Amino acid sequence: MKLFKIIPTRLLIQLFIIFLVMQVGFTFIFVFIGYFTNDLLSKIPISNIPLLLPFIFPFAQSWGAQFVMVFTTAMVYCRMMQARENLALQSSGISMWCMMSPSFVLAFALSVLSFFLMDVHLSWGMNGAQKIFFTSLESIIYSTLENESSCTIIDDIFLSVDHVSDGKMYGLYLTNKTNGNSWACTAQSAELRIGPAAQIVRPDEVCYMKMTNEVYHYDPKDKSLVVKISFNNFEIQYNSSQISTSLERTILFSMDELKKLQERTSSRVADMSLAQLNDFVEEQQQKIDSVNMELALQSALFIQTGNMEGFKSERLKDELYKTISNCKRAIHRAKIEPTRRLAFALNCFFLTWVCVPLSLIGRNAENQKVLFFISIRVVPLLLVFSLFYIFVLNFVKHSDVSPLILWVPQILLFVAGCWLIRKAL
Repeated sequence: MKLFKIIPTRLLIQLFIIFLVMQVGFTFIFVFIGYFTNDLLSKIPISNIPLLLPFIFPFAQSWGAQFVMVFTTAMVYCRMMQARENLALQSSGISMWCMMSPSFVLAFALSVLSFFLMDVHLSWGMNGAQKIFFTSLESIIYSTLENESSCTIIDDIFLSVDHVSDGKMYGLYLTNKTNGNSWACTAQSAELRIGPAAQIVRPDEVCYMKMTNEVYHYDPKDKSLVVKISFNNFEIQYNSSQISTSLERTILFSMDELKKLQERTSSRVADMSLAQLNDFVEEQQQKIDSVNMELALQSALFIQTGNMEGFKSERLKDELYKTISNCKRAIHRAKIEPTRRLAFALNCFFLTWVCVPLSLIGRNAENQKVLFFISIRVVPLLLVFSLFYIFVLNFVKHSDVSPLILWVPQILLFVAGCWLIRKAL
């Protein structure tokens, strides 16, 4: 009886340790692949990459838990079958169900954790990764200028130099790329700093906001990110005016424009946290109500003036009605997102539900190697399930069916798992 209580706990600990090791490795693989394939990550200095790990881990765990758990159980139970430990445990009075249950418990706990970690990633994780990128932006700009001699530093501000040496830029040319309030400036040399305003601006330093004569007032509590550029032999062409000076001039650019990056990212439903999804639905509903009100006013005006041809106007068909249709699609997409994330997170449990008994049955189960088992059973299982899940997801996204259809793949896995467990017992 004592052995009956100890073995499942030991097996659960073994599963957890192997899973943890594989998950950490999986996170490093994510960082490694992202660093060499993603343009944003590849520009971050290698010394700052470890700072990204805490922010990337929630995504790596929530997305990769199902795959790591499947491979973990395959390794543990194949090794158990090869060592014939299952026979020893069964002879001691421990059933096959007691051997399988620890993996189910761990998989279910990880599924629930993955659901919440995805929300953590979309709020805390993405914001943290962007902060690391912003704090690395200074070295990124210098590195880009050394290799390419030009870059865009903030939204529409273009910077080019002749060369970079000892942290200074020589032969600098700076301009904006918009049509309104155009300006361009040159300098013999310049130095660039990026960081919180209170840290990179001295209390006695005179700084100007952008290309105006508005003086920045130092505030020791100002933690907003700014770009500070100190020019020597400064010359600026602002519309029809031209100013030149041999003195040093320091200009600050607010990095509020970089928040547009986060806003563009958050515009995708898949990149919104659960709290943002509720606000997004309300915003889209308000937009629909506003367009409906405008349609009602336009219709009343057409009826009063007898302009029945107005109902056929291009603005009604191509703009207002199209806006309503797009908002309704966006609301539908936002409403299925919580169900999609929960179903995706629970894939960890349902795949484990199938994989564990699958590794314990078979004519040559005791003699099969781990890699052989993974290649002929686990990989095809993951491939078929992933393709079917993607097909169902796309069907739900582009139709008006209930999001409950997303549970069809999981139900099929559960039924198949029940049959396999019964066969294993």
